[in-house]
Amino acid sequence: SLRGDRRYIVFLILVFLCAFPNKLAIPLEPIWFVDELHIDYHQAGFVLGTVASIASIAGYLLWGRLTRSRNPLPLLVIDLVLFVVRYPILALARAPGHLAFASVLSGFASPGFELVMLFSVMHLSRGRSFALAMGLHSAFVGIRGLVGPAVGTFLYATLGVPIAAIFWGIAAATAVGVVALALFVARVPHTETSA
Repeated sequence: SLRGDRRYIVFLILVFLCAFPNKLAIPLEPIWFVDELHIDYHQAGFVLGTVASIASIAGYLLWGRLTRSRNPLPLLVIDLVLFVVRYPILALARAPGHLAFASVLSGFASPGFELVMLFSVMHLSRGRSFALAMGLHSAFVGIRGLVGPAVGTFLYATLGVPIAAIFWGIAAATAVGVVALALFVARVPHTETSA
């Protein structure tokens, strides 16, 4: 049972702290792209679609290769750092072309989070129920997806916080979570997570 596994619960909470801020941007990015960067459909299709898709293909190949022979927990920390970097780029962007690097980061980091997180759950749930461990992780994903966009919309539409400021806040909050996760990973014995 995972009920008494405080280490795994702490891990999920730390991942939540890292991944939740990203969800605040979901309803705000389209507004930012249209109102601030004046991106058109052609540019959106290429920069946000084609570039991100190519980076995603490369991401699946590389992260899949990395997880074959390495401890997934440090890889998860590295992957989450990419999400931290993305939001200052968006906040500083002043032209559609500035989004290219942000799209590459997003396209590359998302497959990493999917694959490395899966392997991290597998390793930390050894001797326990993997199905239950993955189900609990998926529940946290659902909570992030439900609450995060609502918080982002509230900050912008109700409180009037500028989108660029929200992006900086997302980067800062994610960075704090990543540091906490890195400290957690450093305390997990390698023998408990190695293949």
